[in-house]
Amino acid sequence: MKVEQLNRSNDTIEFVIRLEPEDVRTGESRVYNRYRDYYRVPGFRKGRAPINVVKNFYGEEVFEEEVPEMLSEDMFDFAQKELKFIPVAPASTFEPYEDEDWAYRVVVSTNPPLDAIGEPDLEKYEIDAEISDDDVQEELNLQLHEYAPYHESGKVDEYSRVKLREISYRIGEDRTHILKRDVTDCDINELEDEARDEFLGKEKGFQTFRENGEFRNVLHLEEVSAPEPVELDDAFVKKVSTFENLDDYKDYLRQILLRDKISLQKIRFTGDILDEILETTEYELPEDFKARFEGVYEDSDFMILNILFKSMYAGEDVGTEEFLLKTLRNDLILDEVLVKEGLFVTEDDLNAVISLINLESQEMQSFISMAPKELVRVYLSYQAKRQKLAEHYFQKLLDNKDINLGEIFDAI
Repeated sequence: MKVEQLNRSNDTIEFVIRLEPEDVRTGESRVYNRYRDYYRVPGFRKGRAPINVVKNFYGEEVFEEEVPEMLSEDMFDFAQKELKFIPVAPASTFEPYEDEDWAYRVVVSTNPPLDAIGEPDLEKYEIDAEISDDDVQEELNLQLHEYAPYHESGKVDEYSRVKLREISYRIGEDRTHILKRDVTDCDINELEDEARDEFLGKEKGFQTFRENGEFRNVLHLEEVSAPEPVELDDAFVKKVSTFENLDDYKDYLRQILLRDKISLQKIRFTGDILDEILETTEYELPEDFKARFEGVYEDSDFMILNILFKSMYAGEDVGTEEFLLKTLRNDLILDEVLVKEGLFVTEDDLNAVISLINLESQEMQSFISMAPKELVRVYLSYQAKRQKLAEHYFQKLLDNKDINLGEIFDAI
């Protein structure tokens, strides 16, 4: 394919796209495969006549009108990437261009222009990729506490040994595990069952309280003996892992801690970078653009959108017109950022978002069938663009520190 720009203004672009012989053959093949059962050629059963026989019988022009339709998405995507424009909607028609064979004129409405896009200051987002010996030792100590066996007072009963802990977690990233030896009356069988849970205060026997800005959940146990001593040695490593010695296990834990540390920074940094771009870009939706969406949708439409997408917008009320207009504004800005960075959202990117919020489930499909298709497309598209740019900017941060994330994951 080849594309030539004819005219361009603030809100439209006009271009001509020309098909190469290889493109024509691809289009003819698609037309033939779709309509092969409709071609009737003497001497051949229904749908069995080869494509060259069909062309000889009906004439070379038999596929000509259908080829542009079959290649429309390919042609549009190619032009968009070559000419770098952001469409308001895909092109609906490809008109023959003058007297040229396999040449088509297209006029596309584009996004309202933005004067300037906010630039993120990537230098202030420095990735911490250091895991100290103390970090590894702290993780080992936590595992020691978790695997220290408790048993009924005065008895050594292998069956009734349980691994118990009090989870104390702060608002933020810090988390500590603390042994708790306070006791109340509690049946040992119940204790074993509860000890297998995540200890988040859901089960009987817990106390939840806040202390010094820290939420704590405590399980009070029946009187138990102090934990049997567990040494941090090769024997312990063999119990809790597939490794044979402590040094190899430490190396493994170091990689695990580094992976988790970088993953947390990815979530925080990329969200901050994208928010910085959106907040520093001075742009308001044009009134005629807003008019396409204001007062058009019912409360029930927004309620369905809230059900579909609330998991991706923590703390925000998805089901409002105000949120829709905010999303449209941010979506247009991210379009421009994608073009500037030479990126495009693909079908795989959209499918990744769909999988992330489980839209493929039967329950969600029933809601999608009732939701306004245009708004579903806007919300999915916006999230796909955020995900694409998040990966892009985070890779820049990794490159600045010469961090190869692939090597870290391979080592694990």
